[in-house]
Amino acid sequence: MPSLCISPLRGATAIAPLLAALAACADPSGPVVPTTPPDQAAFGKSTAGNDKIVFESSRDGNIEIYSINADGTGATRLTNHPAIDARPSLSPDRKLVFFQSFRDGDWELYSMNVDGTGLTRLTYSAGVDEQPTFDGKRVLFRSDRDGNGEIYSMNPDGTALTRLTNHPALDERPVASPDGKRIAFASGRDGNVELYVMNADGTGVTRLTNHPAVDLHPKWSPTGKLILFESYRDGQGEIYVMNADGTAVTRLTTDADWDLTPAWSPNGKQIVFSSWRSGDEELYTMNANGTGVTRITFSTGLERFADWK
Repeated sequence: MPSLCISPLRGATAIAPLLAALAACADPSGPVVPTTPPDQAAFGKSTAGNDKIVFESSRDGNIEIYSINADGTGATRLTNHPAIDARPSLSPDRKLVFFQSFRDGDWELYSMNVDGTGLTRLTYSAGVDEQPTFDGKRVLFRSDRDGNGEIYSMNPDGTALTRLTNHPALDERPVASPDGKRIAFASGRDGNVELYVMNADGTGVTRLTNHPAVDLHPKWSPTGKLILFESYRDGQGEIYVMNADGTAVTRLTTDADWDLTPAWSPNGKQIVFSSWRSGDEELYTMNANGTGVTRITFSTGLERFADWK
């Protein structure tokens, strides 16, 4: 089991409930790290069965969007375009995928069915529109359409565009809480990239992390009680979790290579993430407390930015 390194920046009184929440999701079995491709190895059982994970990959020579079963089988290419398709995000009902693409000459947002059909362009901007996430009602995304990187929302058909942040620093990586009432995001507004939360309408901005290193890529747990994130506070990219109020920061990965861009499983018992521990960027799953690390992709391309929901 990886050591649970509690940040000295957080109060000890907040640590116990966080560890209890993680322990409730733990698998007592040791790490499972297969070294052969999925069609030749038995993978550890996933608590989410064969729920699809979507991700971006360069395995076929261009960055496209793929889906894969949680046990590493059934990899399926969902997009096929000479331009880059990237940063996929599943809808809560797992029927739609939102993503960014350069297929029309600049970065715009699109949606499609989870099988790759029904491609729909959502934004038409001269700026960069990227990093979409969908909470079931609104698409959140980052855009520099007004001259600076800010967070916006819109309906899933591209209507009702609303700017939520207005700050000269970069605001990015927005993701709504499961109840849709709060938005976690990363921002450099206090001189360093930290994690923040705000109300769904952009009011009530509150800083969650406070560290000289970069913290980014927040992901709410299905219960809304925890937030996963990527941080460089221990010298390289690792995966951490904290309470939704920013207390009890806990390190989940301790590998010598970078572990990045985590996302929760639908039931909150597992986490998918990308890692360079095999020599290139591949996808892995682990239990919510950092145990049971299992490699699920085996390709010569980059496999990253997975979403599981």
